[in-house]
Amino acid sequence: MNREIYKKIRQNLKFFAAAFLIFTLSLPPISLAQENTDKRSVQEKFRQCIKEAKVYYEEKNYQKAIDKWKEALTFQPKNEFVKESIKSTEKRMSKKIEKKPSLKTVKKKSEKLAKTKKKKRTKTKKHARKKKEAKKSPKKSAEKKKEAPPEKRKLDLEECIAIAAENHLPLLIAKKQLKLAEFRLLEAKRKLGPTVTAKWEISGGQVVERYYDGEKITFEGKQPIFYGGELIFSVKQAKINLEVVKTDFGRIKNEMILQVKKAYYSLDKSKKTLKIQSKLYKRTKEFYDIARGGYEAGVVSYIEFLEVNSKYNQINFQVVSAEEDLSVANLLLQQAMNIEEEVEIAEVGEPGITELNLEDCFNLAYLNRPEIKIRRLFFEYFEYEEKIAKARANFPRVDLLGSYGNTREDFLVQDLADKDHPRGLGPEYYVGTKISLPLWGSTLGYSYTQEDWQPVVQTLHGTAATTHRMTLSLLDKLEDISKVHEAELEHMRSQDEMDKKKQEITLEVKETFFKYKKAILLMNIAKSKIDFQSKQVEILEVKCELGEAQSSDVIEEMIRLAEEEFSYVQAISDYFTAIAALNKAVGLDDYFKA
Repeated sequence: MNREIYKKIRQNLKFFAAAFLIFTLSLPPISLAQENTDKRSVQEKFRQCIKEAKVYYEEKNYQKAIDKWKEALTFQPKNEFVKESIKSTEKRMSKKIEKKPSLKTVKKKSEKLAKTKKKKRTKTKKHARKKKEAKKSPKKSAEKKKEAPPEKRKLDLEECIAIAAENHLPLLIAKKQLKLAEFRLLEAKRKLGPTVTAKWEISGGQVVERYYDGEKITFEGKQPIFYGGELIFSVKQAKINLEVVKTDFGRIKNEMILQVKKAYYSLDKSKKTLKIQSKLYKRTKEFYDIARGGYEAGVVSYIEFLEVNSKYNQINFQVVSAEEDLSVANLLLQQAMNIEEEVEIAEVGEPGITELNLEDCFNLAYLNRPEIKIRRLFFEYFEYEEKIAKARANFPRVDLLGSYGNTREDFLVQDLADKDHPRGLGPEYYVGTKISLPLWGSTLGYSYTQEDWQPVVQTLHGTAATTHRMTLSLLDKLEDISKVHEAELEHMRSQDEMDKKKQEITLEVKETFFKYKKAILLMNIAKSKIDFQSKQVEILEVKCELGEAQSSDVIEEMIRLAEEEFSYVQAISDYFTAIAALNKAVGLDDYFKA
């Protein structure tokens, strides 16, 4: 029983405590209630002033409307809507009632002009004093300069290209290839001359229980006489290879320059876009503050305020997007220049429109485009490759061989017989020719040598001999015949590739030229649209001041104006990029000036 009574008492106590808490919270303190009533009375007075001002404004009693708006400012001094209303009505009064300036106003203006002149004089005097002090104490001025952080220098397009050329790895590789091609040409020329080998030998041993020693100094040589033109063709082929490497160096440089220019113009476009969006954001914020103040005053409708608010948030997002685009554009320029720090670039000015002719662009591209030059050179290269293969497979190879030297081989002094005398160095030589003739994959060889050798330890006299040798190697040069067919195929492929590359470049020049024409048209259209849209904005601003248009309409027109300004900036960037692409397409950097 006691437990049940205790449970009931506990439940009742919880219920009474909760009810008491709710009751106490529902009764606000006297001070807060009083403050709320004061705020409500202020807002009611403020709204009453606004309503009366609106009535006076509609009755065209502008002075009383201004007085009422000023009275409303005493209740809400930071209200932007009321401030703008006062400014717009004052402008309207000044337009409708043109008062002649009184003597007092003329005197005030003259006094102001005199004061401004005095200020300018004092400023110039102070500036002159500072210059004198800087000359007297150069250390202090230097210290001040050190304290100020140095501004980052802005790079122009030429400086960016120079930095990129120093850091561009494919260009450095092309320079190494150029040195290799020059050495390969020297190697091909060297094969036309003789090969000479110098030898020095010292020998010794034992023959029939007697010891001997010997020494030999000889020079051996080989001179190609006739190779069917193979060696001459190899020299010409090495020269063409050198020209290919040089032309390819120009191709890589042109591509690098175009890449840097595109990134440079893209960064400039992003900077200008951010300026346009920031300017639009500032103007929109002014209208947003006015609309918010008008909504708080009960003059602007809730739907109008929501419209202005949505456009304000939209433009704020566009500013953030423009900032991100700027950082990405800067990163692309860094990658094109192969550097890691951010780049400050000089702003690109208005382009000077140059009239170009498509036929001239085609002619320049066919004459100067590196890719066409390379394909033409490859055609000649494989033509010589075909001639070299045919010379190896069809013509004989004739070499002149020979050697000359001094040789001695004799017993030692203690092993000489009494009648023998020690031998000195004596001349020896051999001269001969070697001919190899290809016969349908086989090789017929012939050699002729005439020689004269010094005696050795066991002979009293030297030897002289003439030797004729014939050899036949069956099917040992089948690869020479296959190389002829391979060279013919490569020669035909090079002709086909040259034609294809010419067609590709023709299409590239045509497309780039049309982009150039399109950019000019878009610039002209954007200029006319900007002029029209700016007039529309001015008209709507005046209407908004007179109460005949809403803030959202003005913001909508300002957004359209910003879009047209962006279109103009985009057209300028496209024009500069098209000119750079045309220079690359014709193979001449900076031939067409933007």
